[in-house]
Amino acid sequence: MRKIYILVVLCLLSLSFSNCNKAKSNSRVLITDDKIQDKKDLKLQDFEQGVIYYELSVSDSLVQGFIQSMISNATFVKDNAYGQSKDSVYIREFIAANPGFWQEVGYFPFGKNTVYMAGYEAVYKGESFTFKVENKYNDILEKGFVFIKGRLGIENDLNLYYSLDTAVICALQNTINLDNYLCQSSKDTVSILGYPVDKKTYTLKESLMETSQCFTPYSFTLYTSEAFNSSINRVLPFFVDIPQGILKMDFTLNPRDSFYLSWAPSSIVDRKVSLDESMISASVELFDASESSQYIRAKEKIRQIMELPKIQ
Repeated sequence: MRKIYILVVLCLLSLSFSNCNKAKSNSRVLITDDKIQDKKDLKLQDFEQGVIYYELSVSDSLVQGFIQSMISNATFVKDNAYGQSKDSVYIREFIAANPGFWQEVGYFPFGKNTVYMAGYEAVYKGESFTFKVENKYNDILEKGFVFIKGRLGIENDLNLYYSLDTAVICALQNTINLDNYLCQSSKDTVSILGYPVDKKTYTLKESLMETSQCFTPYSFTLYTSEAFNSSINRVLPFFVDIPQGILKMDFTLNPRDSFYLSWAPSSIVDRKVSLDESMISASVELFDASESSQYIRAKEKIRQIMELPKIQ
């Protein structure tokens, strides 16, 4: 019966609809590599179906290399990670200068980050130090389906069925409330991989700096495009409730940090999404987050799967 229920949920979530918004542009566009590109070279059509390959990176290249080593080898996280790094002295000094580094970024997806999009439906598949996650959301049904599995030898996985108003999804996403920020819009029109985007910079209101939650960024810059449906925002690790799709986000978590992070696409491919790509892996355990008892159990199990070991 449980397997039948999972199949029914997946079938419901596979409905896709085409977005009809039209992207705006100027006659001349400033692109991210500081070159000027004519309007005729831009991709002005709506992105209705395809794949977006994202990358999350730290501004410090040596630290980024160290993180990628840990992502590629899960045991690296547990077994004297600093000692295994050829840049161990530098890494230790960096951590000493940024003592909250692992608490701030340890749960972030520095591994593979792929979004499969078809109309109003988006599927995200990502990888962090301790877990892999698949998140599928349909903007018409306002329902989502999640698969999460541990990476560090912990035989734990689960499926989670949720609706738009389910708070448990916050365990998998860092929700950013724009009401807490001061906004400054850029006069430049920027292009990312050929798509014109709007650029806005947000800074946390001074009155909230000491009371904000752990993963609230101090400041961030959003690059959004009307060519992309906002359903992709519902599955990204950093959720901002805006009508345009988020293509890029640069952010600083703490004003005392000596680094910043960047979430950006490395490639955008306009093609048909296969059935396998749009499917979510199945677990023997299925939770419905709309039921309070299942919500509590699911949240505790997600916490166990995501738990970050002490890195030394």
